[in-house]
Amino acid sequence: MRGICIDMDSGDRTEYTIRKGDKMHIQPRCAHIFYGMEDALVVEYSPQNYDKRDAYHVEFDATV
Repeated sequence: MRGICIDMDSGDRTEYTIRKGDKMHIQPRCAHIFYGMEDALVVEYSPQNYDKRDAYHVEFDATV
């Protein structure tokens, strides 16, 4: 799986290759997207309740 994170304050972009057993911690104000490269099972956990007012649309280019 490939992941892209963009710091919403600095604009810094980091790309990751995520492998079986990897864990990621997404920092606040970090836009993120994940692309499957093969069949995978992903578990997402957050101790906070989802608030759609706290979600923002971010354009990611398709060069993954």
